[in-house]
Amino acid sequence: MTQFKVYFTGFQFMWPAAPHGALYLLRTVWSDLSAEGKYLLVQIVLRFGGEWVAWTIERLSIELGMSRAAVIRAREELLNVRFHGGGNFIEKKPFPGLCASDPDMLKGRPRVGVRLAEKFRFWLELMLQEQQRGLYELYIEQLLHGFGGDKRTRKPGPRKDDSYALTAPRRLLLAVLWTKAGIGGVVSDGDDRNLASLTSLPLPKVRYQLGRLRKMGYLEYQGGKSLGGYVPGRCSQIITLNQHHPAYPTVGQLKRVWISTDTIRPLWGIYVHADEADEGDEDLIKEMLRSWQGGEAGDSFISLDQHEALVEAFKGHPNRSQATKYVICKACEYSLALLGSNTDALRPGGRLMVDSVCSRIEEELFSHPELNERFGPNASRLLAIWVYAQIRELASAVCRAICTTEGWNIHEFWHSGWCRCQSISLIPDYAGRLNLSYAVVPENGLRP
Repeated sequence: MTQFKVYFTGFQFMWPAAPHGALYLLRTVWSDLSAEGKYLLVQIVLRFGGEWVAWTIERLSIELGMSRAAVIRAREELLNVRFHGGGNFIEKKPFPGLCASDPDMLKGRPRVGVRLAEKFRFWLELMLQEQQRGLYELYIEQLLHGFGGDKRTRKPGPRKDDSYALTAPRRLLLAVLWTKAGIGGVVSDGDDRNLASLTSLPLPKVRYQLGRLRKMGYLEYQGGKSLGGYVPGRCSQIITLNQHHPAYPTVGQLKRVWISTDTIRPLWGIYVHADEADEGDEDLIKEMLRSWQGGEAGDSFISLDQHEALVEAFKGHPNRSQATKYVICKACEYSLALLGSNTDALRPGGRLMVDSVCSRIEEELFSHPELNERFGPNASRLLAIWVYAQIRELASAVCRAICTTEGWNIHEFWHSGWCRCQSISLIPDYAGRLNLSYAVVPENGLRP
């Protein structure tokens, strides 16, 4: 049997667009490829670009965490399946050894190498011209390149004693999740069927692998299902990825800060307060909305006499604990979205509202079809603004915490400070605290 070899010169990327190309492949549905085929294709693009792949099957098995049989199946698939623009994904042909210092090149029969087919590479470069860069390319590169343990002494396949080693399907799924992650490492549209399409994994296997990733610490939080209450009515799945995982050792040093939950305490306890008879708690929404009454023209429809009916929307929730956790995780996500959208909205005394964030709150938390009918006109909009008022205060608290930690002037932060923060995450912690983590980039590395 002809041996399958690849030639690797020692440079990490042979093709400047290699990381960007791998990102595009992960984001795209390839219905004709299996999960093994897609994973091998992504690895070839990332590690070799347009150069010859000259590793043995055994080395590919060790480096990529695939069995020998899986590597062979994936190679044959890429040689025979045609891509969207026509032609094969890769090509193969015999080629002479190019490096006399490589002992693998000096023995055995003539080698057969594979590389990206020229037509496919040109097509991919054309597709990349309109492709946006991802927020977490460094995490994806680290994930796909690293496998944990000493590869020189490893047997093919994953190690059972490595607590965070990943099988190829699991690694592919996690890489796809990173491509979908927004600010804070949050995947807000992590529908299982969509993940199955992107990874070419069966739906039951996607759900199983998500559970395994959560147990291995790669996911900070996974939630979203029908909770049976009016608020929230429809709970899309959200996944928060763990940016502190030891599988990403060289991405950057993240700093941790704990944030008080005082700013969102009304939101944190709304399901409890709604069931209590204390009138002071019934006035909760009214007090929160008072600062928005009679201000901007767009807020003129807000009626504060609806607050008692709105509290009724939270009463008697059958899954109060789960609903609270879901809403608080969404609050953290909205706060980071507000920070990334317009920091001017967080200036002390400012009244600027970021409509995109407020609309997301209304759509994702208060979309129950009977909400407005049962609790008064504009009930969903009122509730969205009530949450937004707390989100704004939480985002401001995040700004103050970062400025205190870094010794920055709060007024300078509105101009460029936020651009110096990357890999930022905000998630609920124990004892009613919020865990803020972030990394700072040098001033010459500011994002546009």
